[in-house]
Amino acid sequence: MTEVKMEKEAMEVKPPYVSSSAIGEFFAKIKKINSPKDRITASTLKEWGISQGQEPALLSALRFLGLIDSKGYATEDFKKLQTVGETFKKSLEEVIKKSYSDFFALYKDLSKVTYNELTSFFTKYSVASRQKMVKVFGDLCIEAGLDSEAFKAFRKSQPRQESSNQIGTNKSSPDRLRKPPRDERPPTGAKFFEYNLGDIYFRGPRPEDVGDSKEIQRFLKSFNAVYEELLKGK
Repeated sequence: MTEVKMEKEAMEVKPPYVSSSAIGEFFAKIKKINSPKDRITASTLKEWGISQGQEPALLSALRFLGLIDSKGYATEDFKKLQTVGETFKKSLEEVIKKSYSDFFALYKDLSKVTYNELTSFFTKYSVASRQKMVKVFGDLCIEAGLDSEAFKAFRKSQPRQESSNQIGTNKSSPDRLRKPPRDERPPTGAKFFEYNLGDIYFRGPRPEDVGDSKEIQRFLKSFNAVYEELLKGK
């Protein structure tokens, strides 16, 4: 995908549905650098080491959040997020309430909003992407110290994340096979592992542990092969 096409896609400003790890990497990076004077483009994000393949979606998210202007230059809100601790949280809360002003105009008390109300609200932007939009909105709110009962509906299904102002980040790489915590493994002692592909999670037995079920064994071997190819960037 060319940079021109990436920027064209990023101009279509909607509530973000970029992966939380990409936003987390962005927040972590801007705390370590001076405010950029040049335009922030797809190439800029690549130079910063932000998740590859996420550039158009992340640029769109930054525009929606008001962190870059229509030409791609960093805004005052961008600079306010180059902070840590409570200062960062307060600044992020202001960014969220400004960017999602139509939501907060409709729902005055976020803590009482239900998951169904959240998904219903974001449906007007995209039926296909509404759940991802809800997830990003929830992650941003939680990072800013804004919580709601609605977030519990999807937070339980997500892998445990590290805090410290890094949304979606984890000590282990998101692109690695990892075993679930010991207390989550089946009592039978069967070995399970988790495939993690950004927003897609699949937990299943290792191909060699499924016994005589050839159909399941073929599926898992095929899935594993595809997964390994994706990790190689093919």
